[in-house]
Amino acid sequence: MDLKNLSEEAKKKIAGCKTPEDYMAVAKELGYELTDEQLEKIGGGQEVSGWMDPPHCPKCGSTHVNVVFNAQYECFEYHCKDCGYRW
Repeated sequence: MDLKNLSEEAKKKIAGCKTPEDYMAVAKELGYELTDEQLEKIGGGQEVSGWMDPPHCPKCGSTHVNVVFNAQYECFEYHCKDCGYRW
């Protein structure tokens, strides 16, 4: 799926996804077939204990963190609401 050429509506749908299953459902709804590499990225590639735990800011340790999927770069972006740190 080439995320760079998606409509704004499709990007919003993707940004609202919370789980790998959500991403796969949206991709299917939009008529895209994900590559094995993209599925690996979405699923994390392996079972990880505690993957549902809220993210912690590496700078201050806060769990008040916004997480947004950046469709252009196919990655997650994090922003700490307490100290402002971005990663």
